[in-house]
Amino acid sequence: MNQQQEMVVVTPTDGNDASSVVIVAKHEWEALKAALEAAQQPMQDTGYLDLDKIEWG
Repeated sequence: MNQQQEMVVVTPTDGNDASSVVIVAKHEWEALKAALEAAQQPMQDTGYLDLDKIEWG
């Protein structure tokens, strides 16, 4: 662990398992957080056709 870096301590949400604490560099945590948030964003399917906007004839 580099003493010059800001660190983030990640603990379990239930608080029952103190041995599962993880310490990561802050910049790594921010990259992981951004990747997880991007994965949760709904992706627009480019092959999707809106049937209400098609002119039928």
